[in-house]
Amino acid sequence: MSGPGGAHVREVRRIDERTYLLHVWSPANERTLRVGIMVPPPELGPRPTLYCLDGYQDFSREGEDALASDWYWSGGGHEFFGDKNLNVVFTVDPGPTMYRDFLVPVPGRGPVRLETFLAVELPPLVDAACRGNGTNGLMGVSSGAAAAFMTAVRHRGRYTTLAGFSGVYDVANAFGAALWSGMWRMKGIEPEWVMGVGLTDQWLRYDPGLRHNGNLQSLRETTVYLSAAGGLVPGEPWSRTRWNADPTLFGGTLEVTSFHATTRFAHLLSTEGVDVTEDYRLSGTHDWPLWREQLPLAWPTLARGLGVRG
Repeated sequence: MSGPGGAHVREVRRIDERTYLLHVWSPANERTLRVGIMVPPPELGPRPTLYCLDGYQDFSREGEDALASDWYWSGGGHEFFGDKNLNVVFTVDPGPTMYRDFLVPVPGRGPVRLETFLAVELPPLVDAACRGNGTNGLMGVSSGAAAAFMTAVRHRGRYTTLAGFSGVYDVANAFGAALWSGMWRMKGIEPEWVMGVGLTDQWLRYDPGLRHNGNLQSLRETTVYLSAAGGLVPGEPWSRTRWNADPTLFGGTLEVTSFHATTRFAHLLSTEGVDVTEDYRLSGTHDWPLWREQLPLAWPTLARGLGVRG
């Protein structure tokens, strides 16, 4: 089974009754990439597909054969979607790429073009192999939330619904450029490899909040869910967690940043007439307990956009 440009499934491994790990040859990346997918019983007929993007990671899990998806395990996806009539795709090993197409190959790795893989090569394969009906949704956490909207504005009309949990959606301004550049550099990636030198047009193309290039307007036909929290640890504002000796300085600070960025972006969407549902709360840090709690709250919006009942 082949897709655009020769993309094809090389291997399928069964994880459980509904879940499979696909090894997909990606011509754009010149290597095999892995994705997890949950599928409902075939007798339920054609169904939409929801793509789930993890956040910021190392490249450290690439050798694993397991379904190394945070959404599947930490986010409770394997439990929540167990009775839903849709295909659910879990990305594996995005690394610190933001699911972007890099302008130049990464030294020692070769081409990195995860946007093309996610939005162009993969959907036809999923639809053909798993009875997809051509309707797609996209959701992400943290940097994966921003990546979801970046991808949507670059591939207009591909996604009918989007959800972002604790994302920062600024791209083509001083804050956004500094944030993403710093995150890439922390993992040994030069921003020029991704966006070019300086605040180039590449940054503008990916900013979902811009009107002058039609990015913001392109989201009018989608249903959107956005959420973030105030950074306090539930019940114990100064307790200690695995993130840091003081979570209010790490997970808390990250979440406060996400909160302000999310409310700004939600306002832009609302003024443009986009169907956006928002959920904000005081307690919650930048970690999976918050996002796992948000998933069922986001589901009515996602289901409406995908045309799924229940």
